[in-house]
Amino acid sequence: MRSSEREFLHVFKAGRLTIVGFIAIDALGPEHVDECRKRLEKLIDEHGCQELIVDLYDLPIVSSWILGMLAYLHKSGPRVHLYHPSAEIRNILRVTHLDRVMDVRCELLPPA
Repeated sequence: MRSSEREFLHVFKAGRLTIVGFIAIDALGPEHVDECRKRLEKLIDEHGCQELIVDLYDLPIVSSWILGMLAYLHKSGPRVHLYHPSAEIRNILRVTHLDRVMDVRCELLPPA
């Protein structure tokens, strides 16, 4: 893994069930979309991934390139699950109807 990959994507677990998360400071810019997509496709292929869990915990909002990439991956390969979306991300998923395409779970609750 190249060091630049660690800056925007963290792999928690790789296998038939793969769990990844974006590191918020770098995940919002479109300059990483091709590298990130290639990294995820490589993980999917190398580990026979059938379920991809994407932890959105560190993202306050999600850019269109992330949504497009995740929809592409879902259509072309494993089932994609989105965990811990913020209220803003959940609204975007609802408006774009991506919440009907990908499994969305564990909405974060505001601090008490």
